[in-house]
Amino acid sequence: MIIPINVSDTAKPGDDLLSACEFANGCKAILKEDGSIHCTDVRICDISFEFPRYCYGKNMKEYRYVYGANLGHNYETKQGVVKVDLKERTSKVWHKDAADQMCAEPILVNQPDYAEEDEGVLLVPVVTTNEKDTPYVVVLNAKTMEEEGRFLIPQSRIPLGFHAHYVPRPEL
Repeated sequence: MIIPINVSDTAKPGDDLLSACEFANGCKAILKEDGSIHCTDVRICDISFEFPRYCYGKNMKEYRYVYGANLGHNYETKQGVVKVDLKERTSKVWHKDAADQMCAEPILVNQPDYAEEDEGVLLVPVVTTNEKDTPYVVVLNAKTMEEEGRFLIPQSRIPLGFHAHYVPRPEL
C-alpha cells in the first residue's frame, strides 16, 4: 500500500493521487468528497512474511526480489523463508523441519561482483520452542531457495531475536 504524503491543490474527488507515479504498480489512492483518501494495495504474494530484505546494492533503487520470514502458525505447511519475484509476481519457499521452529530475518549475502541481485546466499537463524531440538542457521541459495548447508548452534536455546546483519570482513 502506498499512502500519499501531499495532495495537490488541483486534485478533485475521485482522482487517483498515484496515477502519475511509476512505482505505484496498481496501487491506488482515491481522493474522497470529504477529503479522506481511500488507499488500495496490490497483493504481490499470497504468503505472508515479515522482516523483508532485499539486495543492499539496490537500496533506494528498483529491485526485483524480496525475502522474508513466514511467522504464520500453519503447522501443516512449515513455511519458513519466502522469496518473492516482484516482476513476475511469483514466490519460492524454503520449508522448516518442524512446526515449532521460527525463522528470524533472512540475511542476503551477495557474491562478490554479483551481476544478478539474487546471486548469493541467505543466512537464516532458526530457533525452536522445543527444548529437545537444536537451533541452527540455514544457508540457502538465494536464487533457488534450496538448502546449501546448515550449522548447528551447540546449545539447546538461543535468545529469540529477529533482526540480524551481515558485515563483510574488510569492513569490520
